[in-house]
Amino acid sequence: GNSSATNPESEIISSPTMNQSKSIWSMKAWKKGYFEVQDAGSQFIVQSLQVQPGDSILDYCAGNGGKTFGLASAIRTQCLFSNSSQASYIVAHDVVDERLRQVKGSMSRVGFVPNGSGDSSDRDVYAAERGNVTIEIMNSSTLEASCLEFDAVLVDAPCSSSGVLRRRPSQRWEITQQ
Repeated sequence: GNSSATNPESEIISSPTMNQSKSIWSMKAWKKGYFEVQDAGSQFIVQSLQVQPGDSILDYCAGNGGKTFGLASAIRTQCLFSNSSQASYIVAHDVVDERLRQVKGSMSRVGFVPNGSGDSSDRDVYAAERGNVTIEIMNSSTLEASCLEFDAVLVDAPCSSSGVLRRRPSQRWEITQQ
């Protein structure tokens, strides 16, 4: 059989088509959701929450979804090690709708499938293909109207994407007071 179909590492490490000049986002392994590109600081934030199966979490400044997907991965890992089937719920929110569209566009790539929709067109619900995690994408008005309660709230403020300045220094010239 095809060993790369069952072993993601083989695609990442020994891909015969891997070309150093290609973007990491063009790699098959990334497109299949085997890994996510994320700053060490974002990984630390996710680990510091110490999420558990059954938790309900709000990622208030979800950005492009890296920390949201990290939270889901941490919960799924906990479920595997603890043999838990408790349902976990994550809400991905951001003040910029375009960022939420990016999260939505990445859902199938990281192993989440549409799970119906909420009670308005502003809500999108996704379930993990493996594991018992649901992610719902909510804009500000939907979140405010929902009256949901959470076990943990992750706020990577100021929701301005200023955390990427180290990787993209030219972006600092695009920041406005607004």
